[in-house]
Amino acid sequence: MQEISPFFNKLVLVCVNDRTEKSSCAHFGSEAFADALKQQVREAGLPIKVIKTSCLGACHQGISMVIMRSNKWFTNTREGDIPRILEILQSTEQDSKTEIKTFENRIDEIFDELEITTPKKNCKNCNC
Repeated sequence: MQEISPFFNKLVLVCVNDRTEKSSCAHFGSEAFADALKQQVREAGLPIKVIKTSCLGACHQGISMVIMRSNKWFTNTREGDIPRILEILQSTEQDSKTEIKTFENRIDEIFDELEITTPKKNCKNCNC
């Protein structure tokens, strides 16, 4: 085994879980959302990897995604939110380099601007 340097500064996990018996992110269009986000991250030249994943535990709240390293969760995301998500990703990249204002210090402000809620711990509605 050989340890290597990371290829990306962050990972963005997007739920594409598809269940026929109950609500899931795929029902809200998560495949198209993930593809569009991946394309726009690539076009912006950000060192960020967008990964489609199975259930993140909040399918009942719309498309769910999480930004890894900072462990920040977003639900009810739509393709129209992608420009703002890119701004958040770019600002966190800049902030982490300059240590001016961290993402964690701005999370409430960002959530208010995006009008989103964080998934509840131990989600009982999703039964994932």
